[in-house]
Amino acid sequence: MALNTHIAIGSFGDILKTPKPEVAEKLFQNWKDVPWKGDVLIRVGHGSSIKEDMQRFMEMRAYVGKKVNPIEKGLTALSLSLSNVMTKIMRADHYNPLTRQATVYHPNYVIGMHEIGHAWDYDKILAQIKENPKKKGKFRTRLKVEWEASANAMKQFTTDEERKMAMKKLEPAYGSYIGMFFGKLTGLLWMISIYAQHKGKTNPEVLKKVKLARKVGAYGAILGILSGHVTSRLPGRKGAFGYIFENAPEPQFVYTGTGKAAV
Repeated sequence: MALNTHIAIGSFGDILKTPKPEVAEKLFQNWKDVPWKGDVLIRVGHGSSIKEDMQRFMEMRAYVGKKVNPIEKGLTALSLSLSNVMTKIMRADHYNPLTRQATVYHPNYVIGMHEIGHAWDYDKILAQIKENPKKKGKFRTRLKVEWEASANAMKQFTTDEERKMAMKKLEPAYGSYIGMFFGKLTGLLWMISIYAQHKGKTNPEVLKKVKLARKVGAYGAILGILSGHVTSRLPGRKGAFGYIFENAPEPQFVYTGTGKAAV
């Protein structure tokens, strides 16, 4: 798993560990009754080959009724090759919408639940494109995409005890995305202020405030992670990522432990 994610959730002791078969079984049971629309592949403990990635990309485009021209095919092959190598080196848990596959390296199944949450999210989006190829997808920020993945995961845990445990991992990770967004925003403001100063359209006081915000933004990810660890451990929490704990209705699709799905 990528080092930055280990830092976010505090799982340094798991850096060299691989998921046990029980993790794959748990993920399967929690997600097997979800009404998947298309072909979704979940890899636990190992990655795919570049050839397999390209094959799945071509299948994905055929699924949504899109043709692939030679230029797009070549650029995609290059992108998938680089991604394939880097994610293996970094052991990065991720979901790739181009290949419709989630890869899980972390031994804590909560991380896998989040990645499959991405898969469920994009599975629904691709199904909509398949039904209406002319329909344009809505623009979503990284914060929105990550929120939806964790929200999907929260629905598929079988107990509130699991959800409360999971939010101690998911909220710090989400906090890192908020912090990075803030850091990029302050960096952009800094560049704008420098340009404005060059044009003589700002004053030293404004520049001083922007400079201070930029310094704080440089530590945005760390502040976001710490905030996530604190908020996820506050007493009396009623829910997380849109899921209400107390007196909440049963999730629509959850493995009950008896081989049946609660609907």
